Amino acid sequence: MCTATFFALENGEFALTHNRDESYRRAIAVLPKEKTIDGKKIIVPIDPQGKGSWIFTSIDLSVCLLNGAFEKHEKRDDYVRSRGTVVLEVLETSTDREFIDTVDLNGVEPFTLILFRHSNQSSLGEFRWDGKEKYYKELALNENHIWSSVTLYDELAQFKRIKAFEKQFSGHIPSKDEIMKFHLSMHNPDIFMKTETHQTVSTSQMIVGDAFSTFEYADYINDVKTKLAL
Repeated sequence: MCTATFFALENGEFALTHNRDESYRRAIAVLPKEKTIDGKKIIVPIDPQGKGSWIFTSIDLSVCLLNGAFEKHEKRDDYVRSRGTVVLEVLETSTDREFIDTVDLNGVEPFTLILFRHSNQSSLGEFRWDGKEKYYKELALNENHIWSSVTLYDELAQFKRIKAFEKQFSGHIPSKDEIMKFHLSMHNPDIFMKTETHQTVSTSQMIVGDAFSTFEYADYINDVKTKLAL
């Protein structure tokens, strides 16, 4: 997996939207529910296979994961735990730096993590683990961003996606519906994936603002949609 986008919307709101692209053999995720982890209320879907999640939101933190770091890697058979368990460990820390310095990633497959802290001092961070080293950079909150999983999309596909993204969204502030439409597009570019081995199994859209967070989820395998709020 996957494809993720970030936008600053009107009225001081933000949108973090994520397509989960998975193998047809992967177990179907449990629909998002409100849970309390480490004393914090979050909305989170659960991956029954990895026992973790690829995405969640709380009143002051939203996180999503993409497989792979900078380039497609050779998969090993000795990983000690799922990347989805790493996602939930973000809740144990109060800053990106604390999380990066303390999280143990030995034996964890490469990934990219988007960390959006929307408290009094909001920040957007991009954290990559390539299997050996940790890489982090802070991104501008007032700019649009797109990420594509390097395990599924080569450099040319990523380049085409970036160009289509820039063409569609430059010069105006999009609505959340326009963003969702982009995530469902199947041609020029093919954001919504459907191949012989993989497909986009769900789309999650988290809208956050002043003291609120919503989570809209579309499960394309079971044809179910749900929306929750904190």
